[in-house]
Amino acid sequence: FLLGSKNFATALQGKTIFALGNSMTRFGTTASGTTSATGEKTYPYYLSTSDYLGVPIINAGVGGDNTNHAMARFKTDVLDKNPDVTIICLGMNDQAMVISNGNPNISLATYKSNLDYFAKQLKESGSDVVFVTPSKVNTNSGYYVPGAYGLDYGSELMDDFCNAIREVAMDND
Repeated sequence: FLLGSKNFATALQGKTIFALGNSMTRFGTTASGTTSATGEKTYPYYLSTSDYLGVPIINAGVGGDNTNHAMARFKTDVLDKNPDVTIICLGMNDQAMVISNGNPNISLATYKSNLDYFAKQLKESGSDVVFVTPSKVNTNSGYYVPGAYGLDYGSELMDDFCNAIREVAMDND
């Protein structure tokens, strides 16, 4: 089905859909789904419009979260709410390079393990899982300066982390 098609939107009516993620998920829309003070809108907002899915999406994104943070709140913020569909977009904060030691904030192995845990728990509960790969940071001059929170978000690891999320998705159907 194409996003926004009548058949797809009809199939999702009455479904509980969550978006689990970091600031790429969270910021731009408030908990009620209305536009934030900055006027920005993120993918859960757009997906909920009639141009795409046409159903409400509960935004369970938290700015700054990596998969370890999401793991700590996963049960209460998502799993206990019995979602029919869960969209997961995590990785930006995991792959960020810790400036003081040159390592990713969360190891690639831990990232994959955490995503696999989310997928298995959600599938066991009856939720469909949709993984969304995070985007790279625009490192062009004037857009981004490394160092916030002692991290470099523009690391060259994003491709590896995106490949990892794809592998977990394929391994979990």
